Amino acid sequence: MGFLMDEFEKKTYEHRELELMRMTELALNTINPIIQKYNQGFSSKEDTSYRIQSTDEGN
Repeated sequence: MGFLMDEFEKKTYEHRELELMRMTELALNTINPIIQKYNQGFSSKEDTSYRIQSTDEGN
């Protein structure tokens, strides 16, 4: 029985790790274009900061 629980815990951990990697990649893909516009001079520091902070609101 211990082996089955170890395998279940391992799979659960792996699933969570993959989910965290997916969420991190999604966040970077959302924020990087905003940062690129700032680096290219198309956006002010204040505007960039606001846009990054408001990305969780669907803006």
